[in-house]
Amino acid sequence: MAKKAEDPFDAPSKIVKQHALAAMRSVKRRRVAGESLMADMLGLEPVPIVRREAPEHLVEFLYATLHLYTSYYRFDEFRVVLRCYPWRGRVSREVHFSICMHAILNECYVFEERLKKFFEAIRNCAPAIGGEFPANQSSNILRSYHRSLMSFLKARGVHTHQSDFVPRELERIRLIEMLTTTGDMKNLRFTLPSAVGNFRAIWQRNNDGAQQSIKAHMTAAFGCTEHVWSQLAPHGK
Repeated sequence: MAKKAEDPFDAPSKIVKQHALAAMRSVKRRRVAGESLMADMLGLEPVPIVRREAPEHLVEFLYATLHLYTSYYRFDEFRVVLRCYPWRGRVSREVHFSICMHAILNECYVFEERLKKFFEAIRNCAPAIGGEFPANQSSNILRSYHRSLMSFLKARGVHTHQSDFVPRELERIRLIEMLTTTGDMKNLRFTLPSAVGNFRAIWQRNNDGAQQSIKAHMTAAFGCTEHVWSQLAPHGK
């Protein structure tokens, strides 16, 4: 049976896992890691981790790569939050969905910054393994990502530096909740589920589109830098 081809999106994560497993081979390191976790869970003073001897450029690459995956998988959580409204009126739907929406917009910006950090880490790793940093390709990938989610990045910028970003589908929810709480318009409350459904449909599509763009640009970034990071596996791998 032919061996299944490795998914280029997942390949760098395996190197990160290999280094994590290699670091935990030390009995002392495992003991201190357990003590550190317990201190964190109990709210006690942090326990210093035993640092493994590793070149700075390698540590930079491992964290930069891990942070890219963390951003990508966060959109799975946003998908769930958009589907749920657990507050039973204690928090308005407008506030709940505004928080969801801004989390999505902000993570698109966070990913862009993390992608820059990843390329910076690769730039620092390249001389150590005798490789060449793909400057042109990395610049093209960064520009492509920015173009693909420009409307989201602009919306986040407007909200941060100018005024609240409130798209029409969110304003519709706000108006219905505000005007139908009491008084003569209370009988129009039946319009709220439709407004909520419309918002969810739009932002689920936006969330999916952002995550797909992130995956595509991660895959491109991993592809053009494979000649560098593929040499960073632990010895013996």
